[in-house]
Amino acid sequence: MKRPRGFKAMGSMENDSE
Repeated sequence: MKRPRGFKAMGSMENDSE
């Protein structure tokens, strides 16, 4: 799952590398 940079509300450290 790819989340936009700023969607840490749901994906704190899931895909924060993009």
